[in-house]
Amino acid sequence: MKKFITDILKKQSQTMVNWDNPGQGPAPVPEELQPVQPVQPVQPTPDLKETPTIFDPNLPLVTPEEVMDQGYLADEEEEKEGVLPTEPEEAIEVQKEYPKFPSLFQAYRWAKDNREVLRIYYVTVRGTFVIRDIEPHGDFWARTTLKRILVTWDETIGNIRAFRLENVQKYEFVGENFAPKFNFSQRQKNYRQRIRSKRKEQQKQLGIM
Repeated sequence: MKKFITDILKKQSQTMVNWDNPGQGPAPVPEELQPVQPVQPVQPTPDLKETPTIFDPNLPLVTPEEVMDQGYLADEEEEKEGVLPTEPEEAIEVQKEYPKFPSLFQAYRWAKDNREVLRIYYVTVRGTFVIRDIEPHGDFWARTTLKRILVTWDETIGNIRAFRLENVQKYEFVGENFAPKFNFSQRQKNYRQRIRSKRKEQQKQLGIM
């Protein structure tokens, strides 16, 4: 017991007295008592609610409000126009190699960032089956329906169309790239500020300012 207490006192005072060589100054701190390096903070994962915007100051702006209010929802327009069900088509033969994605949403985001055309197999809310070649431009969470909405340029009809993510049954890469047709932004005020900043940068590069 006496030896146990002595060892404890010895360890506690090692930073002041070298018990093995009292005249040699402080003893080295044991490895197990070395100060621990602070843990590096974990980088936060990107917020899926914030979607990067395809940005070009020369293109028009489309907002979520316009998508919901101006007849861009595919479910409403397709039913209104009486679109007939699409016959199933054979799989696309694509020469490119594409990454494998665990979900349609990740594939859609990747296609948007890399400007790749997608073919989606879609069922409207009333059960009409359609196949569309789309150019992904953005997405948002609709507060009224609590659904994720994919905002696209629909090559099949030549207009803006928005699709409910959960109603897409299947997707394929077409093997083609596209040029953006519009800007999609969830924050119109910030968009206007970026427009002004972008134009100033272009004017500086051209030597106008």
